[in-house]
Amino acid sequence: MLLVLMLPINLYAAECQSIQINGSTGWEPISYRNADGELVGIAVEVAKRIFSQLGVNIIIGKDLPWKRQQLRLEKGSLDLINAAYYNDKRSKKFLYSQPYHIEKIAIFVHIDRSFEFKDLHSLKGKVGLRPLGGTYGNDFDQFATDNLNIAEFSDNESSLKRIDQGKEDYLVLALMDGLFSAHKHGYSSSIIPLTKNVAQLPIYFLMSKKSPCAHLIKKINSRLKELKSSNFIKNLEEKYLLKLGYI
Repeated sequence: MLLVLMLPINLYAAECQSIQINGSTGWEPISYRNADGELVGIAVEVAKRIFSQLGVNIIIGKDLPWKRQQLRLEKGSLDLINAAYYNDKRSKKFLYSQPYHIEKIAIFVHIDRSFEFKDLHSLKGKVGLRPLGGTYGNDFDQFATDNLNIAEFSDNESSLKRIDQGKEDYLVLALMDGLFSAHKHGYSSSIIPLTKNVAQLPIYFLMSKKSPCAHLIKKINSRLKELKSSNFIKNLEEKYLLKLGYI
């Protein structure tokens, strides 16, 4: 009887000796590819700390488009995406961890074509841009579908260029990501965030329900809670702000 009870535990341990992870390639400072093509950022370091504590080896996947990563996660050929926002559609397909960071979502505009943003209704009648395959929560996504003229873009540089040229009126992007990108691509003096944010969204790990490591989700959540209550993530944010030349 003891051997029978131990068998599932031993099988779980054997099945999750390593975990395949990936993440956004251009979401600074959360998850992005550096000049060498290496996946780096706050989310990467959080994942490395968590799975090191759990004794699980991390294997970081190659550079893939965001939508393809989600498809692989759904099929089980990818175990975990290191950073994602929540929406109901994703929650039906994947396992969400506890949130480990909060991020502000901003409206970026050309400094000479700024406008007052009170709420999402302020965007009606304007032409906007948002990241390809991204979500900004149930409320924003539904409102955008029903009311806004907003297209998806594949990279920050081209979207900033379009805003600079006046081809669209606004760009919805994570505040820090937008500031870093504007600075890197030479738009920091011309493209600015509006004062009022669209939202403040928690960031989570997104895990495949088919992953052999899925049974670890409670332990992952416990470790994330510990990290969140410490200064680990705060210190990481300051480290990347300094590294990327923002402070």
